[in-house]
Amino acid sequence: MDPTLTRAAAHKVFGDLYRKPRSPELQEQVDKVIQSVSDVFARIQRIEAIDAQAGKQKGVETAGVKRPPSRTPTPIGTKAPVAARKAEPRRGILGQILGGGDIGVWGKETETLSAGFLGRNLRMSQKSIDLFSALNEEQIVSTIKSFRLATREGWATWEPSVYNTVVAAYQFFSEFVAVAPIFKRVERQESLAVETMKMQRAYALFLQYPNYKKILTENLVRFIAEHREGASGADILRNSMNVMASIDARQPTLKNIICAFYGLARKKVVSWAEVVQELQVGKPALDKYRAPEAIMQHIHGTIKKYENQIEAKRSDIHEIEEVKSKFFAYDSAGKVRTDFLNPILADVLRRIYPEKLVNDATTKSHKSEPAKLLFVIMKDFELSTLYLLEGSIHVRDAGNQVEAILFKQGLFRAIIDEFNATMREVDVYFRKNKNLNFTFQNFLETLKKENTDEEIKRFIALSRKTNGLFKKLLVAFRVIYDNHVAAKQDTNAGSLEKLARTRTIPIESISPGKRYLPFYDVEIISNNRWNAMTVETAVAEIVRDFYNYLFIFRDEELLGHMSSVTKIKAEISGLVQELKKLGVTARED
Repeated sequence: MDPTLTRAAAHKVFGDLYRKPRSPELQEQVDKVIQSVSDVFARIQRIEAIDAQAGKQKGVETAGVKRPPSRTPTPIGTKAPVAARKAEPRRGILGQILGGGDIGVWGKETETLSAGFLGRNLRMSQKSIDLFSALNEEQIVSTIKSFRLATREGWATWEPSVYNTVVAAYQFFSEFVAVAPIFKRVERQESLAVETMKMQRAYALFLQYPNYKKILTENLVRFIAEHREGASGADILRNSMNVMASIDARQPTLKNIICAFYGLARKKVVSWAEVVQELQVGKPALDKYRAPEAIMQHIHGTIKKYENQIEAKRSDIHEIEEVKSKFFAYDSAGKVRTDFLNPILADVLRRIYPEKLVNDATTKSHKSEPAKLLFVIMKDFELSTLYLLEGSIHVRDAGNQVEAILFKQGLFRAIIDEFNATMREVDVYFRKNKNLNFTFQNFLETLKKENTDEEIKRFIALSRKTNGLFKKLLVAFRVIYDNHVAAKQDTNAGSLEKLARTRTIPIESISPGKRYLPFYDVEIISNNRWNAMTVETAVAEIVRDFYNYLFIFRDEELLGHMSSVTKIKAEISGLVQELKKLGVTARED
């Protein structure tokens, strides 16, 4: 730092230092210095030390301006390749002589230029110079902080056209406030057109964004005012944005000031249209975000997250529809049918009752009364399915009776132990309450409104306990069944031999992965209801049974899952709208 620096000059130096491009990490260190150090000379020393230690840093470069190959205004005395324009109105001879010619007269009319005696020594007017100092140091620092916050987080709130307008405004504002020191630095004002080129391009791009005034004075200010981190700077930002929004509504206008830069260099009147043509600024980005690279990574990550969520929810809908169509049967009114219970009831009742007591009335009561039906279901599992889980079974393979092992011994041990304990509870309850007058209608009403009868309350608790057991069994058998289906659908020649070996190997773990059910295409030989049924068919029946048991006994998780399609579609629609805000089109179906 120059030791002869005056306090007034130090404030200018500090402003230039603060606006210097830096990485977000380096800028955060600078901001901490400003917050902790009040003396301007100390601030300058600390910031210079930070920059020196970090070396040359590349700051946040906002995107959105198309930067053509470097061009400079045509030197004085050389004709510039500009578009045709309307002829300037003829002015009086005396006015042209005393006003410095056409450019001098134009400069006086627009208040952009001042001339000396007899039109000599054309230069920028004080009003033009003062425009770039309309904001003080505190306003500039606070406004830049607000812009950085909006650039970092605004994309999550705004659609691309709004966000990109703010980014373009940030870039223009940064270049605009950097112009004031240039007037003191340049020796000849004819070079201002070259020195302020970045500001000109940023401004020309910024002006192309639709509704930029409303976005800056309303959207941006409201965002900062409502943000916990930026709220304290909202009032300053509001004043700064009002200045930006009215920058061409006062005399002299910024457009005319820029034209004056070129007029000084070329000694002729240059229109704004000619300036824009020479700058060759690209069109504004309205459909996709244009942000610093670090911010774009966040945006792309959010887009990917939403897309993954949509696909997951579509998979949920597909799964629900598949379960409904594959494992449930419906009558003409769309209600779930329970015909599958008939062979189960017939097999269990003939085993637990004398033949003379097994009749239509007995069957009907065990099907229509939840306590009795629960006992039948548990008993069926004990008599039939445990046979498949606990050890070897007999099957008919190529006409011969052979022993086969479907599951590694002990694979279902924990579930079997839980089943045996629960079965004892169900058996005790069934024997104690054989004559309990409790129908499925009573059961459904009790689920909605608690019954005061202790035995009924006990049954509700018992049914929920068995539902928990049924879900564990369903999850296990569904994985086993889905693995088998995936193996059958695999047409990859490289994996067929490996899969074929699983046909005779017992299942050792219950985890997703392609493999066949052991002996899936041979018939079971038994004295239960699986007799003469293939292993594959029996497992499919077990999966279907557990889905239906959970439905019959009103498992909340299953019922919620099966009735959630409308809700999931609404969630997909919401995610599609979020993607739309991010400039991505996605289908809702």
